[in-house]
Amino acid sequence: MIIKERESAYAGSDPRKIAGDNAESQMAFYLQRAFGQSEDVYVLNNLRLVDPDRRTFEGDEDRCQIDHLVIHQWGMFIIESKSISTAVRVGDHGAGDEWSIFWNNTYTGMASPIQQAARQGDYLRQLLQAHKSELLDKVAVGFRTLSRMFNGTDQRGFKFLPMQIIVAISDHGTIDRVHNWKPPSKPFRSVVCKADQVTSFIENEIRTHRVSKGTRRGDYGLWKMRREELDVVARFLVSRHVPQAHMNRRVGISASRPPHGKLMPESDPTQSHSAATNASGRVPPQSDATFALPPRCKECGSARLQGSSGRFGPYWLCEDCRTNTAMPVVCSTCHARGSKGKGVRIRRRVSSFIRECDHCGSQEIIWTNA
Repeated sequence: MIIKERESAYAGSDPRKIAGDNAESQMAFYLQRAFGQSEDVYVLNNLRLVDPDRRTFEGDEDRCQIDHLVIHQWGMFIIESKSISTAVRVGDHGAGDEWSIFWNNTYTGMASPIQQAARQGDYLRQLLQAHKSELLDKVAVGFRTLSRMFNGTDQRGFKFLPMQIIVAISDHGTIDRVHNWKPPSKPFRSVVCKADQVTSFIENEIRTHRVSKGTRRGDYGLWKMRREELDVVARFLVSRHVPQAHMNRRVGISASRPPHGKLMPESDPTQSHSAATNASGRVPPQSDATFALPPRCKECGSARLQGSSGRFGPYWLCEDCRTNTAMPVVCSTCHARGSKGKGVRIRRRVSSFIRECDHCGSQEIIWTNA
């Protein structure tokens, strides 16, 4: 599912920027073809994040730009697109991966895109970890005491979220791996490849995460988000995106962005905070039509569900495997999360299930039995 499209193509005359834009466009096309109709994989193109709580050495708000971010239940992929149509050479001469590009009949050094993507991953992980209580539920009830003993908290987080790196060069380029150089593979595989090979790598890695629970495949499959949490995390990141026009305004970025980084319409960058935030002070998510996921069974993935309710609240009963899947208590209007029937709750009225939020006063029908 493409939940953040590429922004408009570069309209300038700089040949390097044109080539870079073409490389990102090519990668976005491949991701659209592979995951455009997927309900399990989210794609965010041209994601730009600004954290007002972090500052650079110069005193500016710390920022991060990711060419393509792919999110799934077991982790994320950061894709760094490179407009290399000639040849690139990469090897390890004792200081990690060292890169050079063939240009004007000679090899010229270039910054490592792997290290660049790794820094983006660190930024993203810290941002998500700072908001973990908003995005993830606590550990399962039976393990909370152990979690508090060993981790100091029973709140799940993003510290061990698999963040895999993909460097994609143009289809016409070539890769020279000096002395059979290989990209990092622990704890999770990274890859340097041509753009048309990226989606196959992603599909294979997700498959490895999915089938690794209970098997000896290193750390694969140990960390996982629930389906509804996947949706919440994706909403959060899109809400933090800042358009290029705002990024270019070095002074006043924070003034044009309300708390938590709500995206302002590009056509009206002077919109006030009060118009961009709701009564609770939380950031409204994007439209449900863009993000809403059809509910699926947490065990088998079936969509053949029947709404029901029991001791622990409303749930979906799978008609195929008879597994119960809890209905999400996350308000789609203000993004608040309920707990133990407080804050956000779901009430059953005959055949319908209605989610009510105390924070913003909204009500919505989230399910009606046929």
